[in-house]
Amino acid sequence: MTPVNDDLSRAPSSEPLEGPPPPTTRPPPTPDPESSSPTKSPPRKLPFLNTQNLRKRGRPKAISASETHVNALLIRVAALEARIERQDEKIASLEAAIKAAETISGNNYDPPLGVGPPKPKTKQVSCALYADVLRGSPLASKVSSQLELADDQQGIDKLFIENIIEHFPADLPKPKPTDNFRVKCRNTETYARPLKVRFSSQTDRDSFIHNFSKSMRSIPNFSPTPRPIQCRRDMTTEELAVLRELRKKAFEANALAGVIKYFVRDLTIVESSNPRPLPKAHAQGAAPSSSA
Repeated sequence: MTPVNDDLSRAPSSEPLEGPPPPTTRPPPTPDPESSSPTKSPPRKLPFLNTQNLRKRGRPKAISASETHVNALLIRVAALEARIERQDEKIASLEAAIKAAETISGNNYDPPLGVGPPKPKTKQVSCALYADVLRGSPLASKVSSQLELADDQQGIDKLFIENIIEHFPADLPKPKPTDNFRVKCRNTETYARPLKVRFSSQTDRDSFIHNFSKSMRSIPNFSPTPRPIQCRRDMTTEELAVLRELRKKAFEANALAGVIKYFVRDLTIVESSNPRPLPKAHAQGAAPSSSA
């Protein structure tokens, strides 16, 4: 047998050799002279951090349902406490005002013993003509009921007002009107509209109306005018319609009787116990004035 030369078997071949590439070797890192100092401690190893903890880092803890209800109740309690404080302040101010008024007037604002709020009463219609008007006119009946309610409320207010001002000085100035004006007409040169006077309270207004005729007659050197000067309270549209209807009924009844037996007071017809003769213009059949 011919021996095989090992050197020839290791000769390079033209075909590429198959197999894994040889591993690449990296040069060792150059040591840092500072870190390799024997006097310096080695770097610390970072602790293991959970990703869930990292995600929640810097965020507040989630609020549970019970904590939400507790917070809502605390807010409501704070609002109620603030409201109670405001009410206590108002009560204290009212008590101070009442105490000061009691010191001035010398009483406790209580109605006299045995005197209470007036009981609702049914209006007694003494005039037969006015009773017929109420039965035949729903508008007049409605306005009359409204006036009864207003009179009841005014009676309640009057009790307390009289009790309050009972010990006031008697030399107080009389109530004065706060404003007066006249509704403008289309023709600026005429003054056909009534003069309206405004007062600060209904009591002052009623007192002025009640004493108007007496005060006019007491004026020195006052000469009667062709048309008498009258005074009445301001009325709504419904009340004015009822007033005109009552005036018409009273005029017709007086013309039929031949004397002034019926007259209109506010929004009621009153029968006079001492009839007067008709004036000449009325006797001749002149229509009554329907202006308000």
